[in-house]
Amino acid sequence: MGSRWLADGGDVHSTGADVPFYKAGPFWVDAYFIERLASAHNRILLVVGGLGPSGAGGLRPIPYPRVVELLREGAAAAESLLAEIKNRLTSGRKELALAPLYNPGAFMGRRSDALSDSAALSLALRLYRAVLSSLPEEPEALGWARLELKGGEVYLSGSRSPQYTYLYRTDRGFREALDALLRPGNAGGPIDV
Repeated sequence: MGSRWLADGGDVHSTGADVPFYKAGPFWVDAYFIERLASAHNRILLVVGGLGPSGAGGLRPIPYPRVVELLREGAAAAESLLAEIKNRLTSGRKELALAPLYNPGAFMGRRSDALSDSAALSLALRLYRAVLSSLPEEPEALGWARLELKGGEVYLSGSRSPQYTYLYRTDRGFREALDALLRPGNAGGPIDV
């Protein structure tokens, strides 16, 4: 792979691997990292459009029925988190009445964070519903896209991926799986399928 690794696991130069994706309707669904995320509700970020991977082969894909199951679990996790946040927002009326007496700034900060999380989860649920409603019984194709890590940014098929970069920065499971995959001599390296 020709990359030098720092002691903390960071990359000095670009490294990469060919990651499997299923073509499912208008989407390409990651068939490797989807079961490796620490936060199940973020699995929707591993569904991309307009990818156009090659059929070259690389890592062994997770079976398609399992990928669909993981997406359903991700939707359920997002729905559960959203319900929890909405419950906290509506049950906080007493705290709202008392906030001016003790620390209104901290209260408003927590409330603002909860509203942001609620909006993000609502959007994720809409995306889950759109994706899950359009998934075919069987994938239309299986292809591999080159995933590279360059200076802490994740590139998919040569273009910076905001979703994968976000996951690399925020999801421990994704970051550990990607670092392990790209580490020279890794156990989960490319295989022919």
